[in-house]
Amino acid sequence: MIFRDSHVRGATSRVGGKGELNILYPALTSFRHFDVNAASVDLRSIEFLYLNFPRLGGTISGTATLDSSWLDVRFSNANVLHQDGPGEPSHLTGNGRVTYGEKYMTYDIDAQAQPVSLGMLARSYPKLPLTGILSGPIRARGTTADLELTTTLQGAAGALSFDGRVDIDPPSYGIRGNGQVNGLAINQLLDSTRLRSALRPRRSATTYSSRQAT
Repeated sequence: MIFRDSHVRGATSRVGGKGELNILYPALTSFRHFDVNAASVDLRSIEFLYLNFPRLGGTISGTATLDSSWLDVRFSNANVLHQDGPGEPSHLTGNGRVTYGEKYMTYDIDAQAQPVSLGMLARSYPKLPLTGILSGPIRARGTTADLELTTTLQGAAGALSFDGRVDIDPPSYGIRGNGQVNGLAINQLLDSTRLRSALRPRRSATTYSSRQAT
C-alpha cells in the first residue's frame, strides 16, 4: 500500500503486511499475528492523527508483528529504523504495547538500541544539544508527560545509566531520577553549536530578554 497524505503536504508512506485483520467494525479494527513490513512511514501522518504522539521528525521503517485492537496494539519482534536527515539512523528492536488515550498515549516498551542516534533526536527536540550514538537496553513505561525510563547506554563518548521519570511533552521538559556516568567524554556527547544556540539570549525588535532555554 502506498498512502499519500492529503492532510500533510509531501507525506507519503509505503507499507505492506500479511496476517489476520478484523475490520468488521472499522472503529474496533484488530490484528491477529499481523506482520507489518514498512518501507517508509512519514511520522507527520501519525502526528496528524494523534496529536499527543511524540513529535519526532523524519520517517520510520522496518518490521513488527501486531496483535490486539489498534486502540491497544501490542507489537513483538520489532526491528525499526528512525531516519531524520543525514547520519546513522536510530535502530531499535524489541516488544511492547501502545494504548490510545484521550489526552495521552500510554507506552510499555522493552527495546534494545542498536544504536540510538542522539543527533536524530536532537533534530526533533532542538533544546537537547546532543550528538553521537549510544547502544544498550531501554525500558519505557507511561506517557510522554510522565515516562518511567530505565536504560544503560554506552558508546564512543562513554557509558551512562538512568532510572527515573522524564517529561518530554512540549513545550517544557523535565527529568527526575538517578543516573551514573563512566568515562564520559562531554565534548563527544554535546553538540557545541546547538549548545551555544540553546544558551544564547533571544533579542526581539523592541525588547531584550536574557531568559535562557533549559
